Amino acid sequence: MAINNWRRRWSGLTDRLVHPSVRRDTHDFTRHHAFVTSHLAGGLLALAVLPVFALAADRIEVFHLVALGWLVLPVAIAAFARQTGRLAAAHLLSSANLAALAGYVALYTGGLQSFALAWLVVVPAEAALSGTRRVIAAAFLASCAVVLALVIVTNAGMVPESRISPASAAAFLAFGTLSAIAYVGGIALGVHRFHLRSEQSLRNSERRYRLLAENATDMITRHDRDGEITFASGAVGAVLGCAPGHLRGNALLERVHRDDRAAYLGALAAALETTGETSVEFRIARMGARTEEGPAADAIQGRDDGKYSWVEMRSRLMAGGDYAHCQIVAVTRDISERVARQGELKAALDAAQAANRAKTSFLANMSHELRTPLNAIIGFSEILQADDAGPESDKREYAGLIHQSGTHLLQVVNDLLDMSKIEAGRMEIRPVRFDLRDVVESCIQLMSAAAGSAGVAVTKAMPAQALELDADERACKQILLNLVSNAIKFSSPGGTVEISASPVNAGIRLRVRDEGVGIRPDVLPKLGKPFVQGDTAYSRQHEGTGLGLSVVKGLVDLHQGTFEIESQPGRGTCVQVWLPLEQGRGGEQCSRAGDGPQSEPGERPARRRIA
Repeated sequence: MAINNWRRRWSGLTDRLVHPSVRRDTHDFTRHHAFVTSHLAGGLLALAVLPVFALAADRIEVFHLVALGWLVLPVAIAAFARQTGRLAAAHLLSSANLAALAGYVALYTGGLQSFALAWLVVVPAEAALSGTRRVIAAAFLASCAVVLALVIVTNAGMVPESRISPASAAAFLAFGTLSAIAYVGGIALGVHRFHLRSEQSLRNSERRYRLLAENATDMITRHDRDGEITFASGAVGAVLGCAPGHLRGNALLERVHRDDRAAYLGALAAALETTGETSVEFRIARMGARTEEGPAADAIQGRDDGKYSWVEMRSRLMAGGDYAHCQIVAVTRDISERVARQGELKAALDAAQAANRAKTSFLANMSHELRTPLNAIIGFSEILQADDAGPESDKREYAGLIHQSGTHLLQVVNDLLDMSKIEAGRMEIRPVRFDLRDVVESCIQLMSAAAGSAGVAVTKAMPAQALELDADERACKQILLNLVSNAIKFSSPGGTVEISASPVNAGIRLRVRDEGVGIRPDVLPKLGKPFVQGDTAYSRQHEGTGLGLSVVKGLVDLHQGTFEIESQPGRGTCVQVWLPLEQGRGGEQCSRAGDGPQSEPGERPARRRIA
């Protein structure tokens, strides 16, 4: 325990010897730490040896003091590295210092035969720890310069007398060589230890990044410059529903919807050309097959859009490396829910715009439909109030026009009220048993006057047997009156409107066919919606709010029936209504509406509201 505490304290103390700017980077911290501690240790050792040498030596010369002082300089170099954080400059100073020291000692210990020349080999070896080519080259040149200087001095006969006796020269040579070898061995061990730490740091970093990639919800992929995948994270299963190994090579491209492949490849190409981030959205198949020849061929070729998911890919060029070996990192996430919400918002916006257009159309139609009969009623009433209203025949005609305008105005108001009840879910039906043939006959009698005025014949085609069904008789009469009124309105003089009914599939099919102007194909799907009219050039000449077919459709839906329109421009229109023979009775139908009044005990007709 004491040893561990001492190690922690020593580690904390030595960690402070490193410049703060490099403490976060493991590699730089290791190099700085090794350089500062080794040079501090060497300089402090020289200081410790100085008094011992002074006591042991017979006499101290200037050479000894200079050499020992030179050995203390690494302390100043270590302080320079600690204060500035410039490791390359510190290594350069250390190499120059060691080379100069070796040359100085060699000059006074035999010149070219000195034991100190072995330390010139140490100079470039120590400079290799800097990891900088310029420092290594400078250290090599410094060693060569010292040797060259010794050669020149020796040839010039300027080498001083050796401070080492010939008897001890061999021992000093052996000591110098072994010490240099030991120092180089220490450097080698330091390099080895640094490489081990670097590899361990690299493995730890890779493990952390892999852990992050494997646990990220977004799919992380690495691509080469050709776009092929070299790595895929474990999130591939969540995004695409397959194993990461299935995405090697061009497998991801094969899953991209063929209409989006150009955008996908364009984003990868853009990532190679810029240092910023590129983003693209595309559809991708969530299938197990890798190629278009597999069982997922239809989905991958775009013939089944339900197999695709919308994804967003953000890609960026990885830093480092040349262009030939560059890599692209891409992060892909599933955005199907976001795209679906955008689609829902767009559909809601379209519906709101359609409702706004319908409101505008409604106001325009209603202003005409209400103003026209009201003007007629007011105008003819003013004539009748005048003293010179004319003969009795004219007064009767004016009264008839007022009655006709009032009837039309009442019909418009009734359509509005019925439509508002249906839209609000408050329209009630009272099913009773009746014969549909009687309703048809009554409608023909009611519409005979309008048909005669328009020059249109109304005919019927009914079976001999009774057409009894359980439905709301008033609603069925309103359905038929609206259909026949529309058929007469849009028929040309001399045309025919045919009403037919027959039992079909546990129900009765009612048809109203005319030979009028017909309806354009682009307008046909819109009919049945409130305030929509079959706006052909001819039909727009007739009055109407566009609520008739909407009321018909709402009443048919209340009876759980079906409503269909078939028409061609210039060939007439056929409207077909199917009503079931039986309607639901009792509390079940009323409870579905929720807020409607319940039937009284013993009351036969059951009330039903639209849900």
